[in-house]
This record gives sequence, C-alpha cells and structure tokens, in this order.
Amino acid sequence: MSNLNLSDIENIEFWRSLNPGLNISDTPFQNNTAPCTLDPDMQSRLRQQMIDEGYFQTPEVLNKNDISVLRDVVVKLNSGNIMPLFAALYDEFWILLHSLRDTFTPFLQNDYRLVPDFWIWHIDADDQSSGWKPHRDGSMEFDSIRDDGTPTLCTAWIALSDIETSNSCMYVLPRKYDVIFQDFARKRAGVPGIENAKDVPIPLTRIRALPINAGAIIGWDTNLFHWGSGSSKWAIDPRISIGVYYQAADAKETGKPFNSEKKCFVDYSKPDFELTFENRLVIIANIINNYAHKFDIDGEVEKGFTAEIKSFQEKWCWKG
Repeated sequence: MSNLNLSDIENIEFWRSLNPGLNISDTPFQNNTAPCTLDPDMQSRLRQQMIDEGYFQTPEVLNKNDISVLRDVVVKLNSGNIMPLFAALYDEFWILLHSLRDTFTPFLQNDYRLVPDFWIWHIDADDQSSGWKPHRDGSMEFDSIRDDGTPTLCTAWIALSDIETSNSCMYVLPRKYDVIFQDFARKRAGVPGIENAKDVPIPLTRIRALPINAGAIIGWDTNLFHWGSGSSKWAIDPRISIGVYYQAADAKETGKPFNSEKKCFVDYSKPDFELTFENRLVIIANIINNYAHKFDIDGEVEKGFTAEIKSFQEKWCWKG
C-alpha cells in the first residue's frame, strides 16, 4: 500500500478491495439514517456557549459503531502511508456527516448545508507530531456572524478516538477573551474598534484545552482562534478526528464545485443526492489543493503526500 499510484487512486475496485466491508455507491444517503439529535436543554446551552465563547462541546452523541468503523479505516490507511483523507471515498464517511444534519440548527438555522471541505487527521502518539498551528478557519468577514452572535459558517470537529491533552487535543481562545475578535465585533457593530488590538498579548490563562471522547463533537465559529497541540510519546493512542464545515442555507456558498452541475454543497434534502466515486475524487483533490500550503511547515511534511498524490490533485481538482 505504500506504493499508491495514480492508477490505484482512480480505480474504485482498488478501494473496495482495501476495505471490503465498506461501501462505495452513487447515493450514500438513500437509506436516510436517523439524525443525531440533542435534547432541547443541551441545544439551548450549546447555542448560548457559541454566542458567548465562539465554540461548544458535546458529550458522546454519535453512534459508537459508526465511529469505530471510520477509526479503523483511518488507522489502516495511515499504516499504509495513505492520507486518511481518502476515507472520504467510502459511504460510511458521508453517512456519519449526514447524521449531523439537524445538530447545528440552534446556530445555523434550518436546512443548513454540508460544505465539501474537510480534513481527516491521524496524529501519532510521539513527540514529533502535532495538529495544525494556531489559526482561524475564516477571515472575519462581517457576514460570517449574525447580529445575535450566531455564525453563518461552523466547523464541526468529530473525535474518532479518545483525545487527551497528551495526544494533540484542541486548544481554543474563547472569543470573549480574544481582543482581535472583539475588535472585529465592534467594527461590525459600527462602533470604534480596539486601538492596537493586534499588539495586545494573548491572555494565556484564558486559553482552554478541550479533551474529548470518541463520538463527541466540538463546534466553533470559523473566526475562533484555535490549534491542535503537540502530541507526546506518553500518549496511549493517536489522535484521530474529522473537521468539516456546515453552512447556513442563506449564506454565500464557500465550497468548490465537484460535479457537472457545479454543485458547491451536499444537499441533505434529497435522499437520492448523488455523490459518485468520481465526485468524491474531485472533492478530495479540491481539498488537497486547498490545504497543500499546510503540508510542509517548518519541516513537518504531511504523511502520504507523495508525488503521485500531487499528480492526482493536479489532474482531478476543479478547474472551472
């Protein structure tokens, strides 16, 4: 598997033989699996935390078997020096994301969309591996949040393994302590910003570590300042997780096209919505093209990003 080449990547039977218990069909949502639901009290709490701090965290709410299946796929791909992102070729990946079609309604409102822009991580339990460096997923556009403080674009971060501070958990700076965000929020509201906001030191005591169990979710406003910490050789397990965008239906589309209809989002309202093998190849190539700048930072090279993957990305990413 370490010699993955372009002909393998483009061959659906190669991927079926690699994980014979999984599926690759044209319509992964045809069976319309039950959505993950949160009780009203939790919905209210998470909405308020999103408004106050720019993020929320749930207990284990996803199906344990679905999580286990995907975790095993990611481990297998990683052991073969194949980028875990290729787990998105299987229906089971999309079915899991489909199960979140109601979860973010308290902040994104009804009929929100899955943006075909995500990442899948396998971060080894050693002293050399870490998550992505401190950043914001968005660029602080005025339309990225509403007047009530809820976002129009939200990152969902799904734990496929138990994640502790020793194996690269997420760290966030809650937005009420983030001077740069507060400067942005004031300007958005039409009032004077904070003078020299970019020069104000980060209040280190306000940084929050977010350990999380497999099957739980962290969600955040894309303006939130966050990062994945360095792992440790004392960690018991690798950090395995998915990060994906969900977007309000009334927001400007941010995804890239991936089919002949130039669709930029996955339409959950249609159980027969097509996501063919070829569509998924385009989506994965688009994503690699989007994030290639993160693959070699300070000598940290993304595992599995070979010359063949680069050729695949150049051939399959959307060029319209």
